Amino acid sequence: MELEIKINNRVVKVKLLKREGNFVKAQINDNIYEIDIVKICENNYSIIHQGKSHVIDMAHISNTKKYTAATYFNNYDIEIIDAQAKAKALRKANNPEEETKIITSPMSGNIVKIAVSPEQEVKIGQLLLIVEAMKMQTEYRSAFNSRVKKITVQNGDTISAGQLLIELY
Repeated sequence: MELEIKINNRVVKVKLLKREGNFVKAQINDNIYEIDIVKICENNYSIIHQGKSHVIDMAHISNTKKYTAATYFNNYDIEIIDAQAKAKALRKANNPEEETKIITSPMSGNIVKIAVSPEQEVKIGQLLLIVEAMKMQTEYRSAFNSRVKKITVQNGDTISAGQLLIELY
């Protein structure tokens, strides 16, 4: 699986090549890195690369795919730009009103969980459903206070990219 990750003002392509326990082999742009990552506590990680140890403090910004990473000497703003984020940006650019009313899948996958029902009121950030694609689960949450108009899928369904999942009003 390949992701684009924005680090401060730079965008890099990251592809996980291998993971065994704490050992990770990843390709970042055209370079391959072999690192050992250990979670020290809730937001702290120890990373060993080429025999050097680095401690990173990661803070997740709620209901986003954004993080802040701090090392001893630098701070980084990080944003994961995956297929879902790209599809959302494209929908918003093409039709900003419609983007907030429908939930579609940017890629094919399977419905793992539907957390709402028709006519249910939902709050900002409330879980709507979970989709699994490429062995990763993505949570879809409401972007605003609304009500569920229609659910077009069921638990266990296989879905395709762009398929309507939930309609809100």
